[in-house]
Amino acid sequence: MLLAALAPGAVSARPSDEADAADRPLIERSYLIAPERIGEFTLDDVHYDEANRYSGARFRYTLPGHQETRFDVFVYPAGRMPRAKAIEPGMIEFKAGIQQAEQAGYYRDVRILGEESFPLEADQQAGVTANSDAKEARLIALINMAKPVGQRLRLQYLQLPGEYPMHSNGYL
Repeated sequence: MLLAALAPGAVSARPSDEADAADRPLIERSYLIAPERIGEFTLDDVHYDEANRYSGARFRYTLPGHQETRFDVFVYPAGRMPRAKAIEPGMIEFKAGIQQAEQAGYYRDVRILGEESFPLEADQQAGVTANSDAKEARLIALINMAKPVGQRLRLQYLQLPGEYPMHSNGYL
């Protein structure tokens, strides 16, 4: 294609092609990658509905031999935005999602025990090996310079079926 564009008499892009390109999103495709193991936890289940991509993806990690000890990682598309614009509506949606899950029969007797902010800091030494490159170190430094803050929601509920008493932290 590059040769055709440089060849004498090559046809330039039509104005409608340029307009279509302007309407396309900056990021058209994202990939989520989840490790198969995190410490002693193993990736047990992945859920993603391509027909309903805005419902996000879930990665469930379990501790073998301990059904009661697990964590779910949910990833929802939101795009880049200022923290203030992301956290407040994000927490409203998060709480509404928990309420919908309770109404759908996944949980019962959900109680919010607390909500607080917490700093998000990248560990300067985490994952740094002899093979690490300078880009990784710069990325960690940039994350820490931005001083991002997340929001934690502490929950207690009965997991259904079976009515397992659960304590859970949700992070945004």
